[in-house]
Amino acid sequence: MAANEWRQAEVVSQTEPLMPGHKAFIRITSQRDRATPLTRLFMASTLLLPQQALDVKGAHWQIENGLHWMLDVHLGRGP
Repeated sequence: MAANEWRQAEVVSQTEPLMPGHKAFIRITSQRDRATPLTRLFMASTLLLPQQALDVKGAHWQIENGLHWMLDVHLGRGP
């Protein structure tokens, strides 16, 4: 995470699932530099602690970025 960036997660358990397996909503708010904060909402099948939600989301993006790097390098899709 960059020096001028922050993230905050909130996890709310659901007593009435919207679909089978739905356990919680996760709201992640982040801000980079002086940009307007960005809020994203997720449905979760597991009730996580806020730090766990941030860790899972970060791990997802590491995988996503790694896959794009592979495509760019090996298939010549870079700039």
